[in-house]
Amino acid sequence: YISMVEVLYNTDRKKEAVEMMEKIIKLRPTNSAYLSTLADLYLELQDYWSAKKYYFRVLEYEPSNEKAKQKLKELS
Repeated sequence: YISMVEVLYNTDRKKEAVEMMEKIIKLRPTNSAYLSTLADLYLELQDYWSAKKYYFRVLEYEPSNEKAKQKLKELS
């Protein structure tokens, strides 16, 4: 499924990529890499509230994730 997200993203179908990633996260809700990918997608779509929400979730499962910390700092 992740490769499908990449295809959607690379063909400028970012909203569809977000929808696919949300489905993947329902299956793997604690996977911080998936959560980070979804946060990045929301950031690209300029949905800052959702991006922050998922960066916070990354930190719930991986408190030392520097990328998520930095992104949250930038979004504050």
